[in-house]
Amino acid sequence: MIDEETESWLLQGMEHIYPGKVETFAPGLGSTVVTDGVGILIIHNRENQSLAVAGGVLSGLNYSEDLVRAMGRLHTSAVLGAYVLREGQRDHWSVNYAIKLRYNWLDPRSRANTQLWCDVLGAVPSFVDRGIEEIQPKH
Repeated sequence: MIDEETESWLLQGMEHIYPGKVETFAPGLGSTVVTDGVGILIIHNRENQSLAVAGGVLSGLNYSEDLVRAMGRLHTSAVLGAYVLREGQRDHWSVNYAIKLRYNWLDPRSRANTQLWCDVLGAVPSFVDRGIEEIQPKH
C-alpha cells in the first residue's frame, strides 16, 4: 500500500499541470481530466501500486494493413509510453495511448521524479493529438 505522502504528491502534480480540471472518481484509485478536448484517465491505485496515464486516440476503426503500418510509425516516434490497438466488440477497433509506471519508481522528495511525473502528465494530450493526425486521415 502506498503512503498518503506519495498519494498527496501525485494529486498535487495533477493539479499543477491541470489546475481545476482534475476529478477524482475514486480516492486512492483513479482520476480524470478533460483538457483541450482530450479525456485523460489517471489510475493511481494505492493498493497494487500501479500508476497509469492514458488517453483515447480514436475508436470505430476498421482493421487493415494500413492501420497496422500507422501504428508502427506511431511507435517509432513515441519516446515515452505506447499506443495500443485493441478490439472492443467484434470488428470495433480503437487506439489508446498510455504511460505506465510503478509507485516505487517515484520518490516525492526527488526533484527529478517530480519533473518526470509532471512531464508524464503533460505529455498525454500531445501524444493523443499525434495519434489522431497519423491515423484519422487514412482510416
